[in-house]
Formats: sequence, C-alpha cells, structure tokens
Amino acid sequence: MTPIDFADRSPGPDEAVSTKSERENQGFDTPAAVALSPLIGRDAELRLLEDRWEQVLEGQGQTVLIFGEPGLGKSRLVQTIVGMIQENDGAASAGEPRPLVIEWRCAEHFQNSELYPVSNCMNRLLGFGVDESPSVRFERLARYLEGYGLDSPESVGLFAKLLFLPADDRYSAAGLTPAREREETFRVLRQWIDACAAKRPALFIVEDLHWSDASTLEFLGQLISSGVRGGILTILTFRPEFKIPWPAASHQTVLALNRLSRRQVTEWMRTGSSKALPESLVTQIYRRTGGVPLLVEEFTRMVRESVVDGPVGAGSGTETTSVMGRLDRMACDREIAWLTATLGHRFDYELLAATATAGETTLRAELTKLVSAGVLYSKGQWPRCSYVFKHGLVEEALYTAIDEQKRRQFHQRIAEAMEEQFPKAAEIEPELLAEHCTKAG
Repeated sequence: MTPIDFADRSPGPDEAVSTKSERENQGFDTPAAVALSPLIGRDAELRLLEDRWEQVLEGQGQTVLIFGEPGLGKSRLVQTIVGMIQENDGAASAGEPRPLVIEWRCAEHFQNSELYPVSNCMNRLLGFGVDESPSVRFERLARYLEGYGLDSPESVGLFAKLLFLPADDRYSAAGLTPAREREETFRVLRQWIDACAAKRPALFIVEDLHWSDASTLEFLGQLISSGVRGGILTILTFRPEFKIPWPAASHQTVLALNRLSRRQVTEWMRTGSSKALPESLVTQIYRRTGGVPLLVEEFTRMVRESVVDGPVGAGSGTETTSVMGRLDRMACDREIAWLTATLGHRFDYELLAATATAGETTLRAELTKLVSAGVLYSKGQWPRCSYVFKHGLVEEALYTAIDEQKRRQFHQRIAEAMEEQFPKAAEIEPELLAEHCTKAG
C-alpha cells in the first residue's frame, strides 16, 4: 500500500485550493518494486479499529490510543486501517460522503514550538510555495476556511498566526491578551475539526504524541475530555514512556502493540517467498530481531536480496548493518545517504541540493536509488519535491554511521544554506536552524 499523506485534500464545496493532480501528489509515493510487506500479526488490532470506525459511522465518536516501542508498526497499522476504510468507501454507493482524514504530526525537533502539528498540517494542506507572497497565502487560507464557515477576520487571523503570516489589517485578531488568544485559537481549532466532521465521517490522527509540544497536548486533552464528538475517529500514537495526561473515558480505547511471536515471524518471512527458508535461518532472525516488525522486514529483505541460506553473520543483528548493506548492494553513494539523514526525517530537495557537493544529475540518481531501496519515500514533482524516511529507526541507523567530524561538517553546511539561501524557512523553523548550528559545534 502506498503511504498516505492524511491531510484534508478537499478545501470545501465552494473553492478548491489546488487542482486534482496537485492534491493527488500530496502523498508520499513508493514504487511497486518496494511495496510494503503484508501486515502480519495485527488482525485483532485491525478488527478493533474497524469496529470503532463502524461506531463512528453510526454517530458515536471514538478515540483509540495506540502505543508501542519504536519499530512495532504504529504508523503502519494506521496506514492500513486508513487504506481499508478508503477501499471500502470506494465500493460504497456514489451518493455517500467520502471519509475525511486529517493528520497532525508531532516532531522531535519541535517539542518547544507551540501547536507545531497544526501549522505543519495546514502548510501541507494549503500547499504554500516557498516564493508565494503573504497576500497570496492569506487569500488561499481565507478561501479554504470559507468552505467551513470560519472566514471571519478573527478566525482567519488566528489561523494566520499559526502559519507565521505577517499581520494583515484585513484579518486581525489584535487586542487579545496571550491567554485570551490561546483560548480563541483552541476554540477555532475545535470548530474546524467539528466542521470537517459535519460534512463527512472523519479520521483525526495525531502521530508521535510523545514528541508533542505542551500546547498541542493541552488542546487534545480538552478536545477528548469534552466528550464524544460524533462522526470522528480520533487515533493517537505514542511510545510507552508517554503518560496520558487526561482521564479515561467510555469512548476511549487503549491499544498496546506487542512484538511478534516466533510463529508470526515465520509467517512474515515465508509470505511471498519463492523458496523455502531453512528453519535454522528463521530461528536466528527471530532471535536477532526480537520480534520487532521493522527489523523482521529489514532482515527478510536482506535474506531475499542476498539469497542467504546459512547463518546470519556476526553483528548483522542491527538496523545499521542491514541498511548499510542494502545501500552497498545498490551501489549507493554513502555520503549523499548520510547527508539526507543529517537533514532530518523530512527534507526538501532544494535544501539537499544547496547542501550537497554533487551535481543535479548525480543527486537525482542517488535519491532514486534510496527510494528504490525502501529507505525514502518521495513526494511532489521535481524540483519542488520532498522526501521522508520510511522510519525513524532507518534514519537513525544512517545517522549513527557517520563519523563525528563529517557529521559536524554536514550540520555546518546545512545551517549555512538555511541562513543564506532559505531565510524564510529559517525564520519559520528557528529550532531546526538552532539544532544544526549546535551540532556543527
């Protein structure tokens, strides 16, 4: 299944923000050659999510909290249930409204940025270009909000602040104290979510809640504690160390993901295999991966690509070894792969090009290899395209393989490029620039 960008791609009945082809390009694409492995060992979890969605369709809002260690497949489970819902919707009658999917993404580097997942979602949704003027952005934002009855100057002004747009006399939320502005911002966000769900059933997904900023967490606590919101399935994902700050409720379900059993690992490795794998090899990989689905997938790929029949070599029970081995088999340029990991989980081609020493032809060829290797997913049309790592563990594996001196050099080059060539990005995301400067030394 192709990874999905869950932002609402339809701005309302009256005005389309972008063309159909542009909206379809907002998802991250993976070629058929690296299609995701089948989802093994999550049947019970999928049935539970399907049941909660059925309750939403009957007007009973639900919240599901999915937690588990890194690599256990939280995001993959969400992708799968969204895909199933969309497929079922495709088979439904033409007169029924299409489900809406909104995703907020918390990020490790923006834990101190107020309501970062909201601004990130809105930027993706509205498709702001780097060179677009503030007036164009205001017009697009206002047209979008008009479709949901939120086009008052005050509402537009509050959303504009979340998008770091400069003050505009036409859309003003001036005169509010910081505390009052916060309350009003929370209010319009609730109205936006409710207005979305009023048009059609909605999935509201917040990923990586363990990296949430305090304001987002406070808003979500208020939203969920305020009671059932009909027509909305809220799905929150997080790691075990995160503690839910709001009380339990009857419409809230906690879903813990466990590691795969040996039987499930065996099923995973043998699904789609053209030849029988030795039992001893399956046993070794189960022990080395500990039943972590991401590692099982990586080692299954490695076994199939290298046609390994004997013991897995010493030290190969790590994500770093698996990823670097895959890049070597595809003759990838290690320095370019390392630079992508230094840029972060999601990055734009233009920033990579401004930072890399290789030329355009080489960069494009190497990025194609990384996508084909299942390391990156791509989004958009060149050169206004961006990339995202398949998983944070894959990104971390590449980053930890870089020696300290080269790592500092990479961060220095990225910081200089942001300051000199992308000052607007540096202004909107000062935390990211600060991190690169700090790690450059």
